[in-house]
Amino acid sequence: MAALFHFGFELIKIGILSSIYSSLIILIILLINKFTSRQLHNKRRLWKILTSIIYSLLFVFIFTYWGDHGLGDEAYIPIGHDKTVNQIDGAENYLEKKSGEQLSIKDFAFDKDYLYTELQDDPKYNYAIWDLKTDQWRFYINQFDLEKAIGKTIAFEDFWIYYNNYWNGWRFWLLP
Repeated sequence: MAALFHFGFELIKIGILSSIYSSLIILIILLINKFTSRQLHNKRRLWKILTSIIYSLLFVFIFTYWGDHGLGDEAYIPIGHDKTVNQIDGAENYLEKKSGEQLSIKDFAFDKDYLYTELQDDPKYNYAIWDLKTDQWRFYINQFDLEKAIGKTIAFEDFWIYYNNYWNGWRFWLLP
């Protein structure tokens, strides 16, 4: 039910954004035409066509790696190399390899090629590194061993801090 509500919200947001973007394009065309001798005929038809095209593009965008932030009870953060950190039901964070293997995690940090994380409910290991390029996990018993292996100190953050940093701001206002 939450996914259906969120999907409906996204459709309305896409409609509003496509109307605004097509209006801006028409305005730019009118400004350009003001300085040339050309006239824009049938502005309303052009606006409808532009709105339909932009609506379609934004609709497709919400299902891409860069635009999919989850619907309803799911949330995703793109972290690079076509990998995401996932959360379901606002509580359980997990990683998923392309093979479908999943790993439950707590807080994490990441850079261009690696994700460093605290594991949740693993009887043998407490920390892991996910090599985003090779899609491999390496496990560690404690944070000291992990930091020793990579040669730097890691400050782990909560999922929602990264989610808000990525999806809020200009992405919230300009993208679906």
